[in-house]
Amino acid sequence: MNSAYANNDNLLHYATITASLLNCINQIAVEKDNTLAFYLSDLVFLASERANTLVTMLDGVKEGQHV
Repeated sequence: MNSAYANNDNLLHYATITASLLNCINQIAVEKDNTLAFYLSDLVFLASERANTLVTMLDGVKEGQHV
């Protein structure tokens, strides 16, 4: 995400959507119906990418690089 858009509202939204994705992964993982389990590895990859991006965004805010 462009650091010019990394304000507190966007950070909160990004973190909320990432948490929702992690919850979705958890729900799929515990379901007895394994039809969606095929997608778990891709979803975990996306969640890890989002988490890494969020850390970078938060580091930018900490260093005063946000708008």
